[in-house]
Amino acid sequence: MFQDDQQFWFETLRNLGLAVYGGSDVGEVVATASQVTSGDYDGWHDAWLSTAKRLEADAHASHPVSARDGLLRASTYYRAAGEGPKPTLVMHNGFNCAAEELHFFGAVSGQERGYHVLTFDGPGQPAAIHRDGLVFRPDCENVVGPVLDFLAQHARTCPASSRPRSAWSRPPTRLGR
Repeated sequence: MFQDDQQFWFETLRNLGLAVYGGSDVGEVVATASQVTSGDYDGWHDAWLSTAKRLEADAHASHPVSARDGLLRASTYYRAAGEGPKPTLVMHNGFNCAAEELHFFGAVSGQERGYHVLTFDGPGQPAAIHRDGLVFRPDCENVVGPVLDFLAQHARTCPASSRPRSAWSRPPTRLGR
């Protein structure tokens, strides 16, 4: 299966690996992947979406335990189809850590678990100070706030029900306001 398509093979293996803890079912994964031709991204999307929708419908008509199990698997297949918004993990580095280092300190783990990940250098940190000349500033809410505002404007990554909120007492503001 997918001998000439590393991406589809990787995603299929990824879905198979979730079976251990109920995130997928081996038979469902094999049956769904078998419907897809290498390189056919529309076919990939349609096959996984169809499986996810079928499982979700079955789950709603099932015993609560069966419904839980079916919905968990359906969520995997919706993800495989590329459907729906994903939660977003915002990672901000410390004093002299570069945003790129966050790749190793959680960004990869977040991505592997289905999150979008946004890392950034704030003022005084490597890219910001070297590229843009931005120095440290004490009002961090005016740095993080615009980042959260940016995420809030992108509904595919952050649905209205879980829009990010600033950790500070006042709402996020844009730089320059």
